[in-house]
Amino acid sequence: MNKFTSLFSVVVASAALCSCATSASDEKGSSKFHVMESNTLVGLWQQMDINEVLDEEGNVTFQTQVPRSKYKCIMPNGTYFLMEVESDQGAAGAVTKILHYGSYTLEGDTLQVEHIESCYDVPELNGHNSYVRYNLPDDETLTLYYKFGVETSHPGSSEWNQEVWRRVLMVQ
Repeated sequence: MNKFTSLFSVVVASAALCSCATSASDEKGSSKFHVMESNTLVGLWQQMDINEVLDEEGNVTFQTQVPRSKYKCIMPNGTYFLMEVESDQGAAGAVTKILHYGSYTLEGDTLQVEHIESCYDVPELNGHNSYVRYNLPDDETLTLYYKFGVETSHPGSSEWNQEVWRRVLMVQ
């Protein structure tokens, strides 16, 4: 029930925002498809933790991807938001929070500059840019390195940090 509530929260928030983004996209003359049908950077993404596992028997190390409860929605109208679903035993099982949101521009084939309008957990980033170098190795995987455009003691402020995201797909 807890996972269902979390997934339902993500789907409801995404559907509301995606319906707004589709009409804005049409006005700009860009691709006329729903966010959930995208095979580009536009879409709903779930962050993955990358774990290295050592198979001692074969002396081989391999990587596994473990889903996190963090989601990023990149809209075709040039806006984005990052949200997190947390378990809360006192509430109805889960609480969904928008961590930060803003607008973005694409500069070249692999650079996305995000302008952070509001950042819940690091308010010093409000009004600043985040630089995102990204790669789409396939339609359902987004690998990126990000760095904030401000010098602070927070992770990501002066060094590039890697993240892996998987596209959230419709149930088949």
